[in-house]
Amino acid sequence: MVAVSKEESMLLIQHAISAYLNEGKNQKELGELLGIDGSRISEAKIGKWKLSPSQRQVIIDNYGYPRRGKGQYINAEIYNSVTEFLGDYEESSNQRLKHKLYSFFRSENFQRELSFCVKRAASSSKESSLLYRIDELLSLSETKSWYEYIKENNINLYPSDSVFHRASPDRKVEDIDVYVIQVGLSTIDTSTGFIAANPYPEFMAILYRMAGFKYELMPEFCFDKNFDIEPVTLNELVITGDVVLELRPNSDLYDVCDEDDDDSNILRGQASLPFNKLSANLFGRHDFLYELKNKPDMNSKSHYKPDNWSRIVLRLYLSESMNYHLWIRLDNGNEINTLRAISRNGEVRNIVIKDLCRLDFLNEMELIRKWCGYDCDMSADLKHELAKLGGYIPGAKVL
Repeated sequence: MVAVSKEESMLLIQHAISAYLNEGKNQKELGELLGIDGSRISEAKIGKWKLSPSQRQVIIDNYGYPRRGKGQYINAEIYNSVTEFLGDYEESSNQRLKHKLYSFFRSENFQRELSFCVKRAASSSKESSLLYRIDELLSLSETKSWYEYIKENNINLYPSDSVFHRASPDRKVEDIDVYVIQVGLSTIDTSTGFIAANPYPEFMAILYRMAGFKYELMPEFCFDKNFDIEPVTLNELVITGDVVLELRPNSDLYDVCDEDDDDSNILRGQASLPFNKLSANLFGRHDFLYELKNKPDMNSKSHYKPDNWSRIVLRLYLSESMNYHLWIRLDNGNEINTLRAISRNGEVRNIVIKDLCRLDFLNEMELIRKWCGYDCDMSADLKHELAKLGGYIPGAKVL
């Protein structure tokens, strides 16, 4: 059974005591129900010890679960501090992309499209498996050199004219067709169905993204083996308590709060979104798979693109037990205007930093503000809202 937290134990004990008093009973009788000495009930009220899972269930079975204040349900990554989250952001973002791309490349839809772009050379004596030959192509040092050249020189694999093979004076772009044919493949112009004299750009775009995945994220990747790539862990959460402050972009037209929430504690600022630089660092600036979004069953960019968020929203909660929790939401708010819709289609990343240190949370909030690139100072607004809610403000005298 799941362990009972200190906060939940205190909440349940208070609930059980109230129920017993309403029935004209005392703490000694409650202790008998829970199988403990009645004098220990007072200790549990202030968190000196916690209920066991079986004691928790006894209270729920007899008196139900105590009603909390309204909360926010989300699926989120959990961290213990802002510093821990920022230190893990690049690695966790890469893991998100690694899981997405691996699932995408292993999907039947992608492999069907790949097969349509490529024809196995009939004269080749190599194995007939298309995926085997793709693995062989990706293992060549020449393919890696080609990939690095495209990335470093920001070459567009979807040219607007016929200069595709003149883009590279030293023929690194052009010579890839030699290696494609070398492993027993040729490419098909999907607009005509004829074998292309040079590698068809659509196939080159797919090859470039597969090469980037292998060389940048997963060196062991090959189609010949199955790998267990774990997604970033998400936890089902209900965050309760008062919203102390919410920070969102100036241009944000939509409200992530409930419709009946007071918006007086919403602070707006201009965010420069520096956290998105990670997406450009992996594969370069061009989206070489953009044409795939028009293909049947492959019209979601989120399958293959690095995270590239257009909005970040910060919301600080003060719980009934006087703990601070920070919800960070990265999303594409300009495209989707409701929290429910965003949660349903996955175009969102939720992070919760729980139990912020009461003595240092103002510094933690300043750290995350700078990381987000917000241009407004929110420390005074935070202190103002905390005072109204009865929260602790480090260094302030209470008169």
